Amino acid sequence: MRVFRKLLAAEWSRLRDHLLRLSPADRHCRFAGHVGEDTVARYCRTIPWLSTVVVGWFEDGVLRGAAECRWLGPARPRTVELAVTVEHPWQDQGIGSELVSRALTIARNRGVVSVFMLCLTDNRAMQAIVRKHAGDLRYADGDVEATIAIPFPTNVSMLQEAMADWTGATGALWWRMLQQWQQAAGKSAAAAGVRGGLPAPANLG
Repeated sequence: MRVFRKLLAAEWSRLRDHLLRLSPADRHCRFAGHVGEDTVARYCRTIPWLSTVVVGWFEDGVLRGAAECRWLGPARPRTVELAVTVEHPWQDQGIGSELVSRALTIARNRGVVSVFMLCLTDNRAMQAIVRKHAGDLRYADGDVEATIAIPFPTNVSMLQEAMADWTGATGALWWRMLQQWQQAAGKSAAAAGVRGGLPAPANLG
C-alpha cells in the first residue's frame, strides 16, 4: 500500500532511517557533500518542526521518499527551502515530482510566494522536476540554485491539502489495521499448528 502524508515531529526517526537508506550518491546530493550517519541522525533529531513540514511517501508502512519544506526565518518569512529524496529502487516513477507538488500546495496555503532549492550540477532529476513546475535555474559555484514562484492560495488549493491530509490519515489507518490483522492471523495459524502437531497418545494396550 502506498501512502502520502505529513510526518509528525515524533516520527523524526522515520526520516532518519529513510535518509540513511539513501545510496552514497543520493545522500551526497541531498546534503551537498559527504555526511556520516551521526550527522544525519543529529540533523533529523534537531529539525525545527514549528517551521518545517515534511511530506512523506510510504510503501507498505516504510518511509521511502520525503519532501522537507522549511521556512527560512524572519528575514525571509514568505520563502521556504525545499529538499526532496527518494530511495533508489523507487526513483524515476514520478514520486519525487508528486512530493514536490504536495509541498508546493502546503507552502502556497501558508502564504509562501517563493520556494528555494539548492542542488548539485549533476542532480539532473531534481533539475527536471524544477523545470516541470516552471521554476528558474541559476548555476553558481558548482551548484544549481532553483526558485519556484508560488501563486496565492485559493479555496481549491486549501481543499487539495485537506483532502491529501484525509487520504493520508485514512491510508495510514488502513495499513495499521492490515498489519494487526496479519499478526493476529499469523498467531492463530501458529497456535493451530502447535495443536495439530501434538503426538498421538501411545498405545498402552
